Amino acid sequence: MRTLRINALRSAITVLAILCLSLFPASSAFADGATTYTVMVKDFTEGPFGIELCSIPGDLTVTYNGVIHETLLPNGTGHFVTALTGDFVFATAPAIYTGHFSGHAGFNSNAQNAADTTEVTFLATGSDGSSLKIQIRSHFNMSASGIINFFSIITCG
Repeated sequence: MRTLRINALRSAITVLAILCLSLFPASSAFADGATTYTVMVKDFTEGPFGIELCSIPGDLTVTYNGVIHETLLPNGTGHFVTALTGDFVFATAPAIYTGHFSGHAGFNSNAQNAADTTEVTFLATGSDGSSLKIQIRSHFNMSASGIINFFSIITCG
């Protein structure tokens, strides 16, 4: 079983954005103007993943719908946005949490700079009656000089 740390979850949508951008690299075929791609995802399931959310270890399975959109300009500038929403099961000992999550990521880049902002919220009720709320906000940017700034805020409640 692959174990993911919360660090991986914080940047999961960021990684998705970067991977999707690599699927559609800029080329001379785009020389006549902007090229866009939009992909709709319906009832997509991933997991279970061994993960730790807010110091609670468990297995996470998500099923979601979403839209992934990308625009590439002839000069190499790119814009990527994704919005995902769905249900999840987080099986822990002793409770099993079921609930809803929603996430959004926006990635922009040009020949000199890149930036990404990601937000994900999980809301659930445990089989023992407890509740779980997790909000993850992260941002990174890379300047023309190559300096990378990153922050992530995780709120557990």
